[in-house]
Parts: sequence; C-alpha cells; structure tokens
Amino acid sequence: MDPKLNIIFFSTSLATEVIRETGFMFFYIPTKAIMPSSMTNSTWNEYLGRQLNEILDIYHPVALVYDGAYPYKGLLSSLGKKKIKSIWIKRECYKEGIRDLGAIESLFNLVIVPKEISSMQVIGTPRKKYCEPIMFLDKEEAHEREQIRKQLNITDKHRLYYIQLGAGVINETDSLLNHIVKIVLKDENNRIMLGESIIGKKSNIYHPHIFIIRSYPNAQYFNALDIAISAAGYNTFHELLYFGIPTVFIPNMKTSMDDQLARIQQAVKRNACLCLQENERCTGYEETINKANVLSESLKVNAQQLITKNGAIEAAGYINEFINDTM
Repeated sequence: MDPKLNIIFFSTSLATEVIRETGFMFFYIPTKAIMPSSMTNSTWNEYLGRQLNEILDIYHPVALVYDGAYPYKGLLSSLGKKKIKSIWIKRECYKEGIRDLGAIESLFNLVIVPKEISSMQVIGTPRKKYCEPIMFLDKEEAHEREQIRKQLNITDKHRLYYIQLGAGVINETDSLLNHIVKIVLKDENNRIMLGESIIGKKSNIYHPHIFIIRSYPNAQYFNALDIAISAAGYNTFHELLYFGIPTVFIPNMKTSMDDQLARIQQAVKRNACLCLQENERCTGYEETINKANVLSESLKVNAQQLITKNGAIEAAGYINEFINDTM
C-alpha cells in the first residue's frame, strides 16, 4: 500500500494483537457470538453501525475496504448513510445453495476477488478485479529451514509434520486431532508442529515430540516442514500450496458458506494434495497420511506450480489505483 496513506482497522476478530504488532491503529467490536445472548442480530448490527459511523466521523477516510465473506447489515447501513467509497475483498468458493451476491456487490464501488484454483484463468471487469491468492508472507520472509529445525533439535532423520485442523469455533476438532497425532507418532522419528489458532482454544496435548505454535502467521515456519495435515480455509490452504508443503487436507463440512471440499478437490485433480474426509470409524486416515509421504516429492512440485506468487501486491495495487482516482 501507499506508505503515505493513514490506514485504520475496524475489526470483529479477537486477533487484534496481529494489527497492534504491525503498528496500525485499530478499533475492535466483539462479534454477536460473544455478546450477551439477549442481544438480537438487529441490535448488534445497529451497535456496529453506530461504532463505525463514529470512526468515519473522526477520520473522514477516502475509502472503506471490507474483507469478509458477507457484509454485515450494520456496515451496509453505514456505507449508505456516509456515502463513502468502498471496496469488498471477497472469496468466492461458495457452497451450493448460496444465493447470488451480485446485488450486494453492487453496493460497493469495487470488488477484489483473490482467486481459487478453479478461477485462475478468470478475467475481471473494471468493477470486479481478480488477483492471485493473498498471503501475509512471501516465501523469502519466512524463517530458514535449518534455523527452525535447529531450534527444535530436529535432525535430517526426523520428519516434521504440521497439523492444524482449524480454530474449533465452527466444528469440534479435539477427537480428530488426538487420533491423527497418535497415527503420526507411531514412528519415533516423526515430530509434530501443532498450529493453534490465536482465536481458538488451546489444545490439551503434551508430548516431547510435539511443538505447539500459537503465533501469526504459522507460515513463517513452513520452510521447516516435511508434511502437513490441515483444514482447508482459504488462507492456510493457499499458503501450504504456495510453500510447496505435501499436504493432506481435511475439509470442515460445517461452514455456512465456504466450500472447503470443493476447494480441495480442485487441487486433488491436479495431483497437488490429498483429501481426507472425517468419519466416525476413522477409515482411511493412516493410509492417506502414509500416501502423502510416498508422494511427497510430486505433491510438492505440483503444489508450487499451482500457486506461483503472492497476490498481496496485486490487490494493493488495485486499492491504490482506486484511491488515487477517488481523491
């Protein structure tokens, strides 16, 4: 982004520590899910709208950028009242049955869509731009492989697995996590880097061969990995492919809009990852993990060919161009 711009964040995420560490000013409002149960959707949206209106009155920004799956009614109401120019950064791997969001898109002056594997060839329009998957880190910004493995006392004989099954906010992950950890640690030369979400609960897993990381982004450690077993939210999915980590993806089937299974299947078709669907009998878990080891080299090459660059600069360019035209 243009360094002369004064960027203010307004977030409903508990991960405000990330914003603070990067030096930006921010405001926080709790999501309705953690507000008193007596608060209705309507009341919460009115509250959000009032808070946002006050911030807009203080800073008088030239544009508002919303990054999320679906704009809050309070946000849309504020945009209508303040007549401020706006941008929506929007992911589009929706489940079947999600209604067309074209009418919502029309309320924004510009829509920026980070691509999915299935939309890599899509060409945008003046009001709807597509960019490569947006990631927090470029590869060269991540820690060196030897540095991390030395800190963890991991030698060449060890295989380091990254396991990250989501924040556990939408779906319960403890039993699945325990089962996968047992499979991986059957081999005494395996080690586990357990990625915990900074907005999720802490795991009650303690073992000398498990290293827990609870920092953002986990991708800063990806160069040290050999294999990953992960959920398939937009960010983690594309980061693991970008870093060329042979991965077994486990879709979260309980999301309201994000079709993680469809996202994984696009990469599976290109032999860039493996897919494992959770089931009560744990059928196929160990076989799929072992298969990832056997196919690790080809999975790595194919993954890196799918995601070749970080789209953050591209997206920032669209925003800068929009703001320059607005001022």
